[in-house]
Amino acid sequence: MIFALALAEGFKQTVHDKAADPKDPVLYRDKIIGLFSFLFLIIPFYQGTIRFYGHFYSDTGALPNHYSFYIMFDSLAFLCEAALFFLMSRALSPVHWVTFYGAVVTLLWFDTVWVWATTELHSNQPPAIWVVLNLIFGAAAMAMIFARSKLSNETAVRIGFVSLLARTISDYTFSWNFYFP
Repeated sequence: MIFALALAEGFKQTVHDKAADPKDPVLYRDKIIGLFSFLFLIIPFYQGTIRFYGHFYSDTGALPNHYSFYIMFDSLAFLCEAALFFLMSRALSPVHWVTFYGAVVTLLWFDTVWVWATTELHSNQPPAIWVVLNLIFGAAAMAMIFARSKLSNETAVRIGFVSLLARTISDYTFSWNFYFP
């Protein structure tokens, strides 16, 4: 639900919802690259969440006796991730790129901790490549934030766009069988 709210907010931030005057822009062009960067990240995370629940909780015979703790833990983790997506959806403009990529770093590193914890809790494990991608692209986003005094807003947004596109392509390339069994 919060993933959907974040997605709707991302579009609302990019498309003017009250363009009554013909001179008002319908589309905020400066936010389009930010929106696509957001989409490149939210789509695999949302799909990964759905696949994870289906993969780990659909076989009721394989669940541990007290699986309520596990499902609550995973649900809380996904809720936190969805909240970070909502934050990102509100920071799509180039002037807010540090906030956007700060949330990206937090999301990727939080997800890495979740993958580690889930690997310890469940007999089945999420794709290990997620940790590698999270660490690589989280470090890249962090480096970009540290170099913010040397980057214009537009340059940072373009670098981030390419980075998140590469992360999504890598994610689907290496995790294809998880996403599409």
